[in-house]
Amino acid sequence: MAETVVILSELLLVLAISIAVRVVASRIGISYIVGLVLVGFAVAILGIELAIPLSSDLIMVVFLPTVLFQGATEIEPGHFWDNLPFVLVITVFGLPLAILFIGWVGNHLLGFSLLVSLLFATIVYPVDPVSVIRIFREVDAPPRLAALVESESHLGDGFVIVMYTTIVAVLLQTDNGSVGLGTLWSLSDALTVAWDIVFVSLGGLVVGIVSGIAVYLVLRAEEERMVDLLLTIFLPYGSFLLADRLLGVSGVLATVAAGLVIGSYGKRDAIHPDNVNYLENMWDAAAFLISTYLFLLIGMQVSVGELVRHLDLVVLTVVLVLVTRATVVYTLVGALNRASSEAVARNYQHIMVWSGLHTVVPVALVLSLPDGIPLRETLQAMVLGVAVLSIVFQGSLLPYVLRMVIPGSASQYSKS
Repeated sequence: MAETVVILSELLLVLAISIAVRVVASRIGISYIVGLVLVGFAVAILGIELAIPLSSDLIMVVFLPTVLFQGATEIEPGHFWDNLPFVLVITVFGLPLAILFIGWVGNHLLGFSLLVSLLFATIVYPVDPVSVIRIFREVDAPPRLAALVESESHLGDGFVIVMYTTIVAVLLQTDNGSVGLGTLWSLSDALTVAWDIVFVSLGGLVVGIVSGIAVYLVLRAEEERMVDLLLTIFLPYGSFLLADRLLGVSGVLATVAAGLVIGSYGKRDAIHPDNVNYLENMWDAAAFLISTYLFLLIGMQVSVGELVRHLDLVVLTVVLVLVTRATVVYTLVGALNRASSEAVARNYQHIMVWSGLHTVVPVALVLSLPDGIPLRETLQAMVLGVAVLSIVFQGSLLPYVLRMVIPGSASQYSKS
């Protein structure tokens, strides 16, 4: 009983903090989630701890499905298909090249072994979908731009999961990761990893599509509002657990694919129009509340002493990741524009670079590192530092960058 009261009290405290942050953020013109991270960091400085600690499972299993499903249901089908060639090129070619480059630079500049550096790059580089979704909702980004960056962040999940688990497994079998990469992975090993990436990604998409279609058919036969709500709650969590825990494929992509099915077809001809508005409001509120708790906790995870001790490495990593992303986006998108009738404008490319935030998913991955990983505490301190600097630096400036490069956009923060 006492523990329940403590947890309820903490939830109310978080709610009170979020109200204050929301009011102040709207008055001074900063992003709400940036304000939450800053307040969480201030709470960490004061040494206050919550009874519900942030963990990898809490992020991946409890928080992530809600935010991803809600974001996927709002992606317009036309924008998704128009952007798909660009998203695939950036994910299939740009993501592995960026990770290899950051891993190589980290090996030389950060002083990590090559495998540890590659693990760090795999965790820290991929674009985080939760941060992108929330900030793009706040700044009211153009629909195609939002769909482009959000879809990229979703589809990179399969590659990241396979690379992360593969490198972790190798590190646990080596002496501090000091063995060269070439002596560990033959051509057959590389092909196996490539196949695993395809299997995990496509498997997640298939699970999500099948689950979404099944729920879609039930929604067509049932118009009762509470049944619709329960079905849309069951779908993201059910598809995530089925894919991730039972079938060993991407739970994130399963959740996103299920959301795309409901957003593209369910809201159009399976759910009564009155219920659509109700469900959208409920999911908006749920995603908002979860994001509130999540970003506040992320700010609280940062150890001030560890951040100061690794500040030079953290700043170097933030710059390295931003430069690498700029190189990938401008090179690959520019090349594909020459062959596409749906070219991505240069000003959109600027926002794609700047909105590459690295917060929630990197934090979840680094918190799940097993004890035997070399430099585990250092990696956790650096990833948490990068997460905070990324969201505070890039996130706080994103509305102004958006307004500067796309006239008429982000004139003020959304009140929704």
